[in-house]
Amino acid sequence: MCPICGSLVKYHGSYEKNLYYEAIDIHRVKCLNPDCKSTHAIIPSFSVPGCSIGTKELNYFIKAIARGKTVEEAGQCFVDAGMSPDYPESIHKRLKRYRSRIETIFEPVTFLFACYSHLILHLVDNNIDPVKGLHQLCSRRRFNPVLFSRTNILAFPDNNSIHRFSHNLTFRVPP
Repeated sequence: MCPICGSLVKYHGSYEKNLYYEAIDIHRVKCLNPDCKSTHAIIPSFSVPGCSIGTKELNYFIKAIARGKTVEEAGQCFVDAGMSPDYPESIHKRLKRYRSRIETIFEPVTFLFACYSHLILHLVDNNIDPVKGLHQLCSRRRFNPVLFSRTNILAFPDNNSIHRFSHNLTFRVPP
């Protein structure tokens, strides 16, 4: 099903994505609705979109930062998996930037938290898989995922059965 309009999708192609040192196949689908025609990549739940890390390590990193670990201590899981020693700091900076996306969707609860990790864990009720939990919350609110998504906040329309034209060309970009 297309996450934008709810129509059926069909196979559209594939490409390779790196997960640490391993290449994995990512399948793409295209919406069959002639008014939508959006395409979507089907990313496995063990892989984080837009980068070469796994969700297991990202979940560990978020929880470790919330427990007071340093970025270097929390990010050792990335280094152990083969990433450079600088990688934990870059992930930390990305997560700090993503906080504004989270605040946009989940305001007003966000002003209570000084750190993105505490905010994320609060929103998902300390779920064992905070990344998946946050993505599910976004989906229920009909928004793109806020973490590691190619597109900034994009609300899915409730009904796309009527042809709509947007001058904002990013409106039709898939999640």
